[in-house]
Amino acid sequence: MTSLMITSVVFVALLMLFLAIGMALRDVTVAGVADSAPLNIRRKISVVEVDGPQSMLQQVDSGFDRIVHESGTGIGSLSAVLYMVMSAVFVGGIVLFFDDEVVPSLLAAMFGLLVPLLMTVFHAKASIEAGRGTSS
Repeated sequence: MTSLMITSVVFVALLMLFLAIGMALRDVTVAGVADSAPLNIRRKISVVEVDGPQSMLQQVDSGFDRIVHESGTGIGSLSAVLYMVMSAVFVGGIVLFFDDEVVPSLLAAMFGLLVPLLMTVFHAKASIEAGRGTSS
């Protein structure tokens, strides 16, 4: 292993260690505070519920929101987009780290962007089929 790889691995390990310690301290010091806060039960208007003519961007946003909602994972559209970006940065970064070429790392990042999206689509399809009681 080169010194750069060792430095990177140690950096990531220390970062994860400090993150875990910080989360543990947060759980100890703020335990029970979130449970006593009143719940906001107002329902947000979803992009799917917008009536009237929609532009192409609104149709894409509405379709993505519908897929995330139908997947049954319980995450919102923004969280799904953040998972996609995180996956793209992670996969593209790994390829760039080992290959030092920009084009393969961009292709890997695009692949990493598609993986969570495809997983969400498959979850939505399985959830819809389970609701209908059919299997293919």
